[in-house]
Amino acid sequence: MNRSRPRPNSTNPRARKPAGTGVRRPFASKETIAPVSNAAGHVATQLARDYWDELSNPRGRSLTAIMRAHPQEVGLLNDFQKYRLRSYLESLARWHGWLKGHTQRFVEWPLLLGAILESDKVDDTHRAWARRCDLSPERLLALGDAPNWTARGEGYRRLVGSNRANVDPWALVPGWLRTHLPEVPSDESAKNWHSRILEGFQQRPFQWIRLRDVHKNKTIEHTLEKLTEAAGQAPWRSRKMGTAVRWPRYIDLPEQKEPWPWISEDFSDQVIAQVCDPDPGERWCVFDPQELAIVIDLADRMKGKGLVVVASANERLLKAAALLARRCGCHNINTRPMIGDVIPGKSGTYDGVLIHEAGMGMDKWRTDPERRLRSDERDLKGVVSQIDARLRAGQKAVKTGGRLVYAVGSLTKDETDSVADRLLKEFPHLVPQEFTDPRTGELGTARLHNWPERDFGEALFVTRWTKSGSSLGTSA
Repeated sequence: MNRSRPRPNSTNPRARKPAGTGVRRPFASKETIAPVSNAAGHVATQLARDYWDELSNPRGRSLTAIMRAHPQEVGLLNDFQKYRLRSYLESLARWHGWLKGHTQRFVEWPLLLGAILESDKVDDTHRAWARRCDLSPERLLALGDAPNWTARGEGYRRLVGSNRANVDPWALVPGWLRTHLPEVPSDESAKNWHSRILEGFQQRPFQWIRLRDVHKNKTIEHTLEKLTEAAGQAPWRSRKMGTAVRWPRYIDLPEQKEPWPWISEDFSDQVIAQVCDPDPGERWCVFDPQELAIVIDLADRMKGKGLVVVASANERLLKAAALLARRCGCHNINTRPMIGDVIPGKSGTYDGVLIHEAGMGMDKWRTDPERRLRSDERDLKGVVSQIDARLRAGQKAVKTGGRLVYAVGSLTKDETDSVADRLLKEFPHLVPQEFTDPRTGELGTARLHNWPERDFGEALFVTRWTKSGSSLGTSA
């Protein structure tokens, strides 16, 4: 047998360097795949290098695109294994600010660090990755259930073997965010307040649905019972919003029969629909909606009466809205194409207008963590300018006594309170209208901030105005 001498930096275990040391360039050597016990972990080692390189590119491919580019590897996994695969790779984006300073040539190393930071226990996949990186599995400590940032940071430093590791929570979000958050509440310290906000972006999201009362002989309780049986476990149910329930994201819910008795809708989106509070028979317009489930929610609250108009310049969105309305059995939804920011129809004819904006996309920073890496402060000015233009068009379309609702999936002061203050100054005939907080059931103010770390759902700001009879602003 020909036994050649091990070469430096080869895959021979004797030639490996200790974990956390060696080449600083991420994954500089040829790809090597460790035999792991978990199929999802095995496929993750094949995709991780490509995904890491794309994360460093502001216009790089998304995780979904990379998974589609490997149909043979991903196609062999079942639904739960695909969920695990996506979770492993998403951890690279979610903890990128910490991981980029401690990568080495073994692709399993950043995968191990990201997975440990999100896990509440050490499993066989973690141990296999550790052995591949010459790290004793006994040194592994799950950090997903760490009580605070300090404990998580210290555990991470021990794992990478460096006291100089950057464990600053601000390294996990874009640098521009620090100066664009709202003012710190007077009864809280800045450190604790900011720590909780950053903690919220690191938490994994849930799978939220809304139960619909669409069958005459079946209640939503019957629907929930059938879903619980199919999922194999009971969901968590909101105490104040009984139609809002959630499961872990890995739960595979059954296919639906038309009309759909339930619909996927985040808790924050259900909050928006409740703040709109449309009455049966009213005429509402939803301007270029970011989530079509809100349109169905409004139509359900109107009990099939009145009209919900979906206005957009995006033809694909209008077709998707029409298809969803048909599948949900909603006959009071209409789609209207539009040009620019001019809402179709005569001015002052709508009982309510909803302006639902994505903003800087902070409501997707948990479900799609790579978005935070590719967000650019230079886009903020253009985003705010677009919001202002659409709110002007919205207030013009609302009739006297009607409601204008503005919702944005963001927490920056530029897209929330500053926008609302500026609109009130420009149009004094818009009167802020208090509403019941859907999360507590108590009457609150005219503005609601939903913080992911302390409230259910994703990042959200929503406010509501009524249009008075006197038009003293610059535009009627």
